[in-house]
Amino acid sequence: MTKPLAVQAKINLPAAVKETFAALKYPNYRLWFFGRLISLFGTWMEVTAQGYLVFELTDSPAFLGYVDFINGIPSWLMLYAGVVADRISRRTIMLITQTVMMCLSFILAALTFLDLVQPWHILLLTFGLGVANAFDAPARIAMTPELVDRKDLTNAIALNAAMFNLAIIAGPAIGGFVYEAVGPGWCFTINGISFTSMIVALLMMRLPAKPPVFRGGLTVGRAERGHSICLVSSEHSGADRHSGDCRSAGSFGGLSAPRLGG
Repeated sequence: MTKPLAVQAKINLPAAVKETFAALKYPNYRLWFFGRLISLFGTWMEVTAQGYLVFELTDSPAFLGYVDFINGIPSWLMLYAGVVADRISRRTIMLITQTVMMCLSFILAALTFLDLVQPWHILLLTFGLGVANAFDAPARIAMTPELVDRKDLTNAIALNAAMFNLAIIAGPAIGGFVYEAVGPGWCFTINGISFTSMIVALLMMRLPAKPPVFRGGLTVGRAERGHSICLVSSEHSGADRHSGDCRSAGSFGGLSAPRLGG
């Protein structure tokens, strides 16, 4: 006898929830997920506050475009940064880049609190942020396969996307409230502090000596266009080999960074 749909849903719900968050059963990925989520909230707060501050200082919509443009210039370094991420520990790269970005946020906060900030300061710091992010992004994207088993990799990628979308919704809203309540300096300070969550998470991870290489089933590759992560079956060749499951990345706001956020 077939069970009612309501009963079936009640029975299958725990299993469905467990499958939805399967990647979170790995300690390394849990550290990654929550550390990255907190950091993304801070990042979007700074992006929002920086835009308002630039407009207050310059009263020029064009200058907002200049800030985004100068931030995007270092993205060309990703062509080289991807090679670096394949040759050097990705955790080491991220520890360096996250620390640099944290320092840049604190510098901008200090200039704002001291009422010394000028538009050219923001351009210079934004360029530095773009350089750091150009090296951070390839390492961050390529690190996910080191945190989970092959069978849960697609789930981890999906959770990375969900993490980013949650931050892009809530981060600017929180940033707007903080900007109005206590000013932009605190938005930059909070972002600087938020980087510590990712730095601590990276330090606490227990990673394998070498990145995993998947054989006989799925392999992990990085496509050239859009900094995508692709899962392709090693059992196929030619055109079929490129028909795997891909999760693309993009850029956001004033920070050119992968849309997956991890």
